Amino acid sequence: MLFFIAILGLTHTAAIGQVTVQHGDLSVTLPSEPQPSIVELEDGAKQHHLNLPFPNGAIVIWHQEAHKDVSDREPGLQAGQDAIVKYAAGAVIESKKVELEGHPGRYFIVSVPAKNGECRVGFYYANGKHYQVMAVGAKEFTRSDDVDKMFSSLTFQSAKVAR
Repeated sequence: MLFFIAILGLTHTAAIGQVTVQHGDLSVTLPSEPQPSIVELEDGAKQHHLNLPFPNGAIVIWHQEAHKDVSDREPGLQAGQDAIVKYAAGAVIESKKVELEGHPGRYFIVSVPAKNGECRVGFYYANGKHYQVMAVGAKEFTRSDDVDKMFSSLTFQSAKVAR
């Protein structure tokens, strides 16, 4: 989770355009081409990332396999939000349960006081994986038209609804 806080300091400028990418079962439209990476977690799990830095923030999208023996996904979605609040040392500005094409999720915004910024996050469970779509940085970035377009473009390519 410290990864997203470090992203706040990036100053790379990405070209503005529109590109739709497939990440696992998730399709998302981004302002420009992201850089893929894989992050190995402490428990050995792997998160597949798409990173897109800007002068005043960054977009980070990831997915990873979910624990298969859990029937209620809400505690895991809440734990994802709680982890971001903890690592940002911030507070929840907005939080709500959501569904994306029948897949359970949570949408939330968390303040990042140390950087005078915020994290805007969509966290979903679909087809055996957790997906996170995040814009982090200055409020002008996280609430920009490009970020709004990103969040409104989210679709899952599989019709299978897994809970």
